[in-house]
Amino acid sequence: MNRILKCGISLAAAGVCMSSQASAEDVVLKGAVTDVFGHRIVMQSDSKKYLVNIGPKLEEIGALKSGDVVSVDGDLTPGGEVRAFNVVLADGRKVTVVKDKKTWREWLLGEDKDDTAMFTAVEAKKLAADKGYSLQGEPVAEKNHFTAKATKDGKSYELDMHRDGSVVEKVAFSIDDAKKAIIAKGYEVIGEPQRFKEHYEALTRKSSEYFEVHAHRDGEVKEARKLDKTDPKWGAQIP
Repeated sequence: MNRILKCGISLAAAGVCMSSQASAEDVVLKGAVTDVFGHRIVMQSDSKKYLVNIGPKLEEIGALKSGDVVSVDGDLTPGGEVRAFNVVLADGRKVTVVKDKKTWREWLLGEDKDDTAMFTAVEAKKLAADKGYSLQGEPVAEKNHFTAKATKDGKSYELDMHRDGSVVEKVAFSIDDAKKAIIAKGYEVIGEPQRFKEHYEALTRKSSEYFEVHAHRDGEVKEARKLDKTDPKWGAQIP
């Protein structure tokens, strides 16, 4: 995927460009500080330069200067800026960063729109763990929250983890669960059901006729429509 490069005047002089990305990603950087711009620094790590938002806390105590070798863990936002969670200073001190209220986009362009990466996968995992869940795999980013499969007290769930700290718990609903529910209603499942947000849709047969059937998380099974070989969605699978 092509990235759209955006450079601020002062940062362009420092050799740093911002890139537009689809979503935030976790990063760990170690390298030397080359420039300091208030509560943002430029640091070089693995032959690349990164703009890092270190927050107002480190700016206020004047903890960083050019030439310092530091470590940063945080995320690379869709705007191309690294938002620091923790910074290990040159003297070995570890400082937890408080996020600046303004994003890089706001600072450069004067926009009021906040960065879409304010709630990260790292924070979602911590939120789930703090509430006693063990995640099965990495959280998946949705528009305003993260989702993940998880277990707790020997039971399986699907979680919605929100930036306000809330976790919505739903009973796990797998493709096998959907098949069992459909078969229990007297249908034969042909092929694999298709997963949608809260239900599965399946090609089924009953009494030599074909139907699209929807199986829902709450156990409801609904016959959506009768099918034949001309159906654009299922017709190719009907013998």
